[in-house]
Amino acid sequence: MKKYLSAIAAFIICFYGCENEPMNPGGYDAVITIIEPEDGEDFDSGDELHVEVTFVNTGGEIANVQVLVLNETTSDTLLFVDEHADVAEYYEVHEHFDLDVSEISQFKVYAATWDHDDEANKIESEIQFTVNP
Repeated sequence: MKKYLSAIAAFIICFYGCENEPMNPGGYDAVITIIEPEDGEDFDSGDELHVEVTFVNTGGEIANVQVLVLNETTSDTLLFVDEHADVAEYYEVHEHFDLDVSEISQFKVYAATWDHDDEANKIESEIQFTVNP
């Protein structure tokens, strides 16, 4: 009889213990939107580049964010944002730059976010654009 009671007690403890675990273990569910520039957009040297990226985690926190604007032709970095944001639900990066190139250049906007010290669940997004001399 004690064996049956022990088995039933173990089942109840496991059932209730498992029920309280998160539905998405380690699930950092932020959404990244690169609003500007648009993917595939063309610019001319001298144009002003608007960079606007939003991070949304409805009902949660935005922990870490990273935004880079890279000239892949010359390997130059135009923008590097690496923030431990720790804000509720919403974070935005909005920057303006004058573009200056001497040759046709391919650029990339890269954005990422991840939970506290847990880059294993990193969420990433990127777009590319061209700048003409």
